[in-house]
Amino acid sequence: MANPPLTHSRKATLYRLFGVEPDLDSICNAFKEKLDQLAADGGDHYRTSLAGCPALVLCGSYEGPPGWLLDAETMTGMTFPYTDHRSFVLLVIAVDRHVYALGFGTGYHFIPTGCKDLRFGLSLANRVADPDFVKNIVRRRPGQRGRIDATLSPEGLPLWSILVDKGQDIVARLGSRVDGLNLTAGRGSRKRMLVDGGTGLNTRFGTRPEDLVADIRELATILESQDPVPELAFTEQLMVVRDPELRETLDARLDAILACADSAVEEIGLAVPNECMEHHDQARAADIRIGSVLKPVEEVSIEAIVQRTEVQQPGSRVQALRAGRITLFADRDRTELLGRAAAIEWIEASASVGSRRFHLLDGAWLEMDAGFADRHDEFILDLMTDPSGIELPCWPHGWHEKPYLAHVGKRTGMTVLDTKFVYPSGGGAVEICDLLGPDDELIHVKQASGSAALSHLFKQALVSVDALRSSEVRRQFAAVVEAEGKNRTVPVDFMPRKVVLAFKHRGGRRLDVNTLFPFAKIALAETAERLQDQGIKVQVVLIDPVAA
Repeated sequence: MANPPLTHSRKATLYRLFGVEPDLDSICNAFKEKLDQLAADGGDHYRTSLAGCPALVLCGSYEGPPGWLLDAETMTGMTFPYTDHRSFVLLVIAVDRHVYALGFGTGYHFIPTGCKDLRFGLSLANRVADPDFVKNIVRRRPGQRGRIDATLSPEGLPLWSILVDKGQDIVARLGSRVDGLNLTAGRGSRKRMLVDGGTGLNTRFGTRPEDLVADIRELATILESQDPVPELAFTEQLMVVRDPELRETLDARLDAILACADSAVEEIGLAVPNECMEHHDQARAADIRIGSVLKPVEEVSIEAIVQRTEVQQPGSRVQALRAGRITLFADRDRTELLGRAAAIEWIEASASVGSRRFHLLDGAWLEMDAGFADRHDEFILDLMTDPSGIELPCWPHGWHEKPYLAHVGKRTGMTVLDTKFVYPSGGGAVEICDLLGPDDELIHVKQASGSAALSHLFKQALVSVDALRSSEVRRQFAAVVEAEGKNRTVPVDFMPRKVVLAFKHRGGRRLDVNTLFPFAKIALAETAERLQDQGIKVQVVLIDPVAA
């Protein structure tokens, strides 16, 4: 049989390594544990040079029954003499100031987890993507039990048509068509290239050493010299925490949470690592190794993880998660490996240091870039300084929302509509507002201790305005106002001219544009802009707290 024609490019995923110096001795030192594992499994490694760049090549193979064999034999009552032979190669190469890795087969499993630059692929995709042709976008939402939202479109969608909450969602992966990417595969071709960026960057790379090195240098230049596409700038809002002392403080906070498994399951969510997302649904078994014990399970759960972590020595629990591994298999006999990641990559957690808020995702602590959130300060300050706007009385510390709203109603004469619902034809119940102002302003009120509660408040404002586009909902709302407002009425064709967002800190801390939570700033600015685009005025009221 004739050999297939030699291609000059191949689709692969390129990773950039963090904390590894660009020389062979440093690379081998960073990969020591993997090289020992490889030698024990009968694999090989070679020190070499490609296009003048130092490189390390890891390779090997393994043979065993297919993962489906036992189930097929059980189902058919027959015996099959089949085996699978699988091989892999991992190329690790130092190009100029950085070290990169590219795998063939399952070679990427041999990249040390702690060495991966977690935002490398996404940062590149943000700079070259076509926002009018997004093929896939994966978002995580901190504080919502490992929630992952994914939008896939083979034909491509404009970014504006995809529901992305810029105040809450953390973009973990982005795939798009690209323009002007000067890689080997795109030269001389009229077909536009595709990229998919997460931890690594998946696209077509040159297969000849000189082409691969040139492609890597092109990507490095893009990262250093180009800003993100304006529509995707919000994805750069999170920065990996590099400060060792701060990381140690955050790990200590997490260690304390992990001390009790029963309470930890309420504060920590299960998250699927980027590296295992593609094959997670195919898994039929998993091994959890945290500490010295291997725990076989049918399915990875947060309960199984925290139970193994709780029994570790105080102060060592997070390190046990970083050193631990969770492995997915396609079969119950654990012969067909699907994916492997550090145990810490399977959890999601949040922690605070002073007024700063951090999120643990994919094993790294992330903090919002304060400068990104602060870009909205002038706009938000304008929303807070309406000289003819609504004023609300102080909120006694310790009061819940219901008694405070009743207090406002008695003191100002505003109509209290808290928990008074309308029912759109599509199902569900919508609370149009908490208070109806003297000029029919829709006033939404909340006390919050973090960004999540405020983002919910802002979303409520958008949902209620959207619901009022229905004539049936407007009729219901007019009836609610007449019933609750003591002879007050609104027209059956009512649409709001002004929305008021009013809130206070649950702990009594005074809020202003400088102390507002960064995620909340972004969500607030986006909400106000969307309402203003509909011709609706927006006011923000920061309610003063007082001692009860």
